[in-house]
Amino acid sequence: MMRYIILYLYFFLTLFFAPVWGKYRNITVVSTDPSIQYAGGNWSTCNTNIASSYDGTRNCSIAVGSTATFTFTGVAIYYIAPLIANVTTVLTLDSGSPVLVNLTETPGQNTNWAVRWGASGLSNGPHTLVDYGPSKTITPSGTAGEVNALIYTVVEQDVNVAAIAGGAVAGVVALALMGVCWFFGQDWLRHLVCLFKLS
Repeated sequence: MMRYIILYLYFFLTLFFAPVWGKYRNITVVSTDPSIQYAGGNWSTCNTNIASSYDGTRNCSIAVGSTATFTFTGVAIYYIAPLIANVTTVLTLDSGSPVLVNLTETPGQNTNWAVRWGASGLSNGPHTLVDYGPSKTITPSGTAGEVNALIYTVVEQDVNVAAIAGGAVAGVVALALMGVCWFFGQDWLRHLVCLFKLS
């Protein structure tokens, strides 16, 4: 009998202290979303290869020092853009090393929008992605700011976890009371505990 009680207690405690289950959700942000902060230059709607752009819109800048900054909370980020003739853009994530993203179109290649760069496995917290226009300190010559769309991944807690945890706690308490009743046999403490359990 005691062996089964111990096994049940182990099961419920393991369930209760197991890591919180999570599910992932992707959120898409387009170039016109106000969460993207444009600064330092003349950002305007692009007129090149718009038909191949996600959502039919894209912002560009060839002004020196221009930036487009997006801050998000999540575990992954993906940069979306079409291919454009002779264009390279530069990204940094969390002030890391600059990454050159080649968007140059080659003959016969599908120019439609696609994920051109991404970073996954990030810590679940705030992150900042910056897209740069031409700059002497950040980007080489011949680059441009190109913002079409971004996808970032958030972690959401499973709504069933709270109910499972509550059930586990109730099960642990009930089994603990049963164990005390069994352990103390017929003495006064057994009666006291059992009366408390049944009240």
